[in-house]
Amino acid sequence: MFKITQHKDKKLCKAFGCQNRRAKGRTLCHKHNKRLKKEMNPEAYYYDLLKQNAKRRGKEFNLTLTEFKEICAETGYMELKGKSGKSASLDRIDACKGYEKSNIQVISLAENSKKRFEDEKAPF
Repeated sequence: MFKITQHKDKKLCKAFGCQNRRAKGRTLCHKHNKRLKKEMNPEAYYYDLLKQNAKRRGKEFNLTLTEFKEICAETGYMELKGKSGKSASLDRIDACKGYEKSNIQVISLAENSKKRFEDEKAPF
């Protein structure tokens, strides 16, 4: 976790060494507020990230936080996630459907990437 300090300028973020402006009524800037949320409740943080990415990509999202936590507990997703090819990734079983508990599986990033490439090549 980062250190919280007091700036002379009351409009700046209170994280040590940060010179970013903070939002009105907040003590931290956007960047440090996100980092704090990620540290305090990582499952909720990654759920929100998944939901935002689905919205950005125009995908339907009907997964609740409780369902996401159940998937994480059943599969060990939070411990296995990362950026290597062997790391865990959430995948929609049927790419035409949105994010819902019955359409989600945890596979490796390499398998997910391979599946996406194969889906793009498939004639419709």
